[in-house]
Amino acid sequence: ASNVVNIWNLGNNSWITTTLSTPRGNLSATSVGVYALFGGGNANNGTLVSNVVDIWNSVTNTWNATTWTGAARHD
Repeated sequence: ASNVVNIWNLGNNSWITTTLSTPRGNLSATSVGVYALFGGGNANNGTLVSNVVDIWNSVTNTWNATTWTGAARHD
C-alpha cells in the first residue's frame, strides 16, 4: 500500500503528485467539480478495510480527510 497519488489538474494541464492521509491499496477514486475523492481500500498491508476518505481541492491545493460513516467493507 502507498499514500502517493497522481492527480491530473485540468486547469493547468499538468499532473500533481501528492500524498493521502494514510497509505492504502485497492482504493476507489472519482472527481466532482474541483474535488478529487479517494476512499476506502485496504490499509495495514491489506489486513484492515479503511473507512478513510481523502478529498483534494484543486482550487485551494489542500486536502481534507474524513471518515465514511457507513460500515467499512470490501466486496
